[in-house]
Amino acid sequence: MRFIDEEGRVFGRVNVVDALVVALVASVLVAGVALVSGADEPEASANGTDAATYATVSFGSQPDYLAAAVESNDTVAVGDATARITDVYAAPGQGGTAVYARLAFPDATRDAGARAAGEEALRLGSELPVTTPTYRLSSRIVALDGGPTLPVEDRSVVVEATTHPAVAEAIDAGDVSRVAGRPVARVETVESVAGNSSNSTVRLRLSLRTLARDDVAYFGDAPVRLGARIRFESDAYAVTGTVVALPDADADV
Repeated sequence: MRFIDEEGRVFGRVNVVDALVVALVASVLVAGVALVSGADEPEASANGTDAATYATVSFGSQPDYLAAAVESNDTVAVGDATARITDVYAAPGQGGTAVYARLAFPDATRDAGARAAGEEALRLGSELPVTTPTYRLSSRIVALDGGPTLPVEDRSVVVEATTHPAVAEAIDAGDVSRVAGRPVARVETVESVAGNSSNSTVRLRLSLRTLARDDVAYFGDAPVRLGARIRFESDAYAVTGTVVALPDADADV
């Protein structure tokens, strides 16, 4: 049997023209299904992330119980708009716990470059009220754009502290400092430098959980730099030391 007979049928059964029409209709249907299903996909931005507008806000220094209440995935009211907390950073601050959060605004608008969520302007320095059924806090925008996570990283510092001999004796490698239930620092090494019956000087290498702001690493609300004062609190003791070396910075050079 020939592949196509005198009447244009394939194997004597299907007309070639009919087969082409069926193939064309099938391709149109497949394209239509793809178009409809694609309409349900969330709009993507140029960098491949979702279309939400992100803002990093500072809540300033808060008591531990309020710092602990701010959690990722909280849905919050920001004035007349709604946002979701996608990431949280907390560390020792001036007179309390410094708290930062990343807010995602799914319905933010842009007009001539200006951004807004409802009636709240989204610009650096803007004050935003953040409310949930659990807390109400004032915040300030310190960064805009980017993704859902905060630029947090662990950095090593060397500090020297003069303290009571009993405190110096209590410090061990592996000790962890927690703020609002979150680990923020760890003792990597401890070395006794000098001491007498009244005071002991120790040198600690600490790993700090830091937040990058304008390309500067911050521990809480203080920049990590030589001469900075770092407070480390464990369940057993508290000690404050002065930064005398920045191993991570030396490694970068």
